[in-house]
Amino acid sequence: MFLAAAVLAPDRATRVEVLCDALLTCLASAPAMWVLETAAVALDQVEKGTPQHRLLRFIESYAELVCRCDPRRAEPMTAELIRVGARSVWAGQGWSLTVAVHAVNM
Repeated sequence: MFLAAAVLAPDRATRVEVLCDALLTCLASAPAMWVLETAAVALDQVEKGTPQHRLLRFIESYAELVCRCDPRRAEPMTAELIRVGARSVWAGQGWSLTVAVHAVNM
């Protein structure tokens, strides 16, 4: 459903928002490879340095760690957690608990 909505999004920024919502909503239940692939698609479209870019790097790092079991891939995730902890990454996000829960699980 999310991926279909992303395809229909009227612009790149909206598509990125839909993909961020998809990833945060499905992170706990989706296959890690789907998370990794979807994060890669979103990262190709997001503007660097934006809150969404930071969130997507966090999710990509998490999925890389789960899929490839290489702790070096967790560096972006660790840096983001140290930087903001469990706070929302941007005002419209509202999913900080999801990020915090996955960080604790790691």
